[in-house]
Amino acid sequence: MASSPDELRDAMQGSRPLRGRHREAEVLRTALSEAAAGQGGTALVLGPRGYGKTRLVQEVSGTAEENGFVVVSFGSEDFGDEPDLPDRPVLAVLDDTLLSADPEVFARMRATLARRQGRPWFSLITLCSGTYGLEGHQFVSGLEEAGCTRIELQGLDRDAIRDVITDILGAPPDADLLKVADNAAGNPLLAVSLAQGLLEDGRVAIRGGLAVYDHTAVPSRLRTTVTCMLNELDHDTQQLVRTAAALGPACSVDSLAAVFTGSAARFAASVQQAIDAKIIERRGDELGFCYELVRGVIAETTPPTVRQKVFEEPASALRGGLDRSPQRVGPRTAAPVAERSGGPEHTADVDRTVVLTRRIQLCVLEGRMDEAHDLAISLLGASRPFRDTAARVLALLVLAACARLGGQPSVALRRGREAASLALGMRDRGAFARLAPLVALELSLLGETEIPRWLLESADYPLPSHSDAKEPTADLFSGLARTRLLLRWGEAPLAAQAAEDITDAVNAAGLREALPLCWAVQAQAALRSGQAAGAERLVARYKWNEWTGAMSGTPLPDWVALQVATQRQGPVHGAELLLGRYAHLISTPALFIEEPGAAPWMVRTALAAGAGRLARDVASEVRRLADANSDFAPVAASALHAEGLWRRDPELLERADREHRDPWAAASAVEDLIGLLAGVDAPNRLAFALGLARARHQYEKAGDMSGAERTRRTLAGLGPLSAQTPEPRATGNQPLLSGSERAVTELVVQGMTNRQVAKQLDLSPNTVNFHLRNVYRKFGIGSRVELARLYQGVPPTDTVRW
Repeated sequence: MASSPDELRDAMQGSRPLRGRHREAEVLRTALSEAAAGQGGTALVLGPRGYGKTRLVQEVSGTAEENGFVVVSFGSEDFGDEPDLPDRPVLAVLDDTLLSADPEVFARMRATLARRQGRPWFSLITLCSGTYGLEGHQFVSGLEEAGCTRIELQGLDRDAIRDVITDILGAPPDADLLKVADNAAGNPLLAVSLAQGLLEDGRVAIRGGLAVYDHTAVPSRLRTTVTCMLNELDHDTQQLVRTAAALGPACSVDSLAAVFTGSAARFAASVQQAIDAKIIERRGDELGFCYELVRGVIAETTPPTVRQKVFEEPASALRGGLDRSPQRVGPRTAAPVAERSGGPEHTADVDRTVVLTRRIQLCVLEGRMDEAHDLAISLLGASRPFRDTAARVLALLVLAACARLGGQPSVALRRGREAASLALGMRDRGAFARLAPLVALELSLLGETEIPRWLLESADYPLPSHSDAKEPTADLFSGLARTRLLLRWGEAPLAAQAAEDITDAVNAAGLREALPLCWAVQAQAALRSGQAAGAERLVARYKWNEWTGAMSGTPLPDWVALQVATQRQGPVHGAELLLGRYAHLISTPALFIEEPGAAPWMVRTALAAGAGRLARDVASEVRRLADANSDFAPVAASALHAEGLWRRDPELLERADREHRDPWAAASAVEDLIGLLAGVDAPNRLAFALGLARARHQYEKAGDMSGAERTRRTLAGLGPLSAQTPEPRATGNQPLLSGSERAVTELVVQGMTNRQVAKQLDLSPNTVNFHLRNVYRKFGIGSRVELARLYQGVPPTDTVRW
């Protein structure tokens, strides 16, 4: 036990630091050492729920007891009591105190703190941010004015979160798990619930020294934690938060207000309660979730049928949703009849929206997207005064498509989600059935999966056949959207049949501009079904020079034509087309946004044709697009994939494989990685087999049967595999090291300590130690000296064990 303040300070310096709270623990230990000298003192620890206030108190209390303090816990009611205590310094703890509005309580606490000044009493008070009223605020302000030590807990940094998960799971998290943990935004409670829940549910495994998790379900403990957070909110606020979760990571205040049927005051109160509870936060004109992990859990654990019901019941606390009784929409009707009542001026406004809608449809058909953009802005303004929801949804869709074509996917995604929010509030089932597939397709092209399926399931009102349709153009657009969605979701045969039916309707209506898109869908479906000859016949129908400009809202026809020609005539011909007829595709951002596998396909084709400069140009183009849209994950994954192919870098390809969410692109990344690693001296054949099996499954999920068959043949070519692959050992050559292990080794043999290596590589010392132990095991050694001796004269291998 320390006998003097200086000895106490030194003893506390050597105490075990709390994970991620080194600075806060150091501040409290310094204050405790001063209190032991007879100065007394008060510390106030503030932070949201789950930020580790109690854990910090426990750690500091344990340190204080070890060094001669008497630790006494109080509540706000008995804080003034002073029991008979031995002649030793006292740590008085009020943990997680919910300050009431009783002035007597505050007066007694203030008097107690004043009485203890100059005595070896140290008061440690923790408060949950935002849980106290005006009286509590005045009390806290008084403590600060009196010179108390104030500590505001912040979220843990990435290294601390990684260390917390490592402690729980017994191994460092792999990149996928760490990426999920990043969505906790440094909240210790959420990170611990995630890791502990995965462990309890048996959804984590140790592979290659890393903790790998099963993506199939939300861990029970994490679901319970989020449920408890929601249960602290009132009913209206809970429903508002669930609705916001379904709309995406962020949504505009106007969009959320549109789904709230209560008063403006009630809406404002619900939003403020969610903000105070640290569930959502303001982001300019939008509201977003403080923790994406919370939003993801809420969205995943709310069944689609329940979510649909919430939006459909007018009596619910949210938007008065979709009227089950269909209303036939006439040729000049763009809004429900109930919303069109008014005088002549109002009728003129309605007529104007109808004209603008017709003009927008024609511009899109003819590929005049700049003009469609300007008309959409006009339509948005014209439809707002009398709540023409259908017109506003159409306008937002056009603006989203224009942003996508212009290489602004994040803007497009925000517009698309706003359109989805408005569409779900429509009462006209016929109009909703026409617009929902268009909204779903736009979001699907931007990498969304859940909301598009939800929208299409909700649009159960059957469209009229073309012969009796009163809005033929709108119906055809909707039918094309449904067809493309089927293709994107791996239903190639259904998509081909639907596209053939739509083609007949397009011909009957004389809308020739839509034919290339219809044929492109059929051709891509044929290509993925292994019917290359049939795909070539379909492409021949729309010669590129006859259809330039038509339906330029999508690069699909030219993209499919390029793939078909390359499939039939080889990569040299494909490279020639990319340098000539289809050179514009390389500078078409919409293609790389819609198809994350397009840029890697181009690089792969160029390299196979010996066109290295073309491969470099494609990789550079998609990298520029990714850098300009750093918050849009699909393009970032595409850039990694393209660069990995061009640079022949297996680590980039590994990252692309992990980050791709498009199944076709992910499958091709695995194939590319295996092809690159196939030339190593001692390939891990078991890892290759597992990778090929996963690629085959992804191809099947994307509906690409030819890709699935190709990977099956490659897998069969590996021959029989033993049940286990032996671990490589040092037998004259350096064993295979991962990239991280190699980086740690190269710094250690230069004489650096673990802490110096950690600082150099931006890792935690524990992670460095973990990698170093793996290196020792692979070399069969047990010390840095042996590693340095073994490493002399043996150059680092460039082979990454995959």
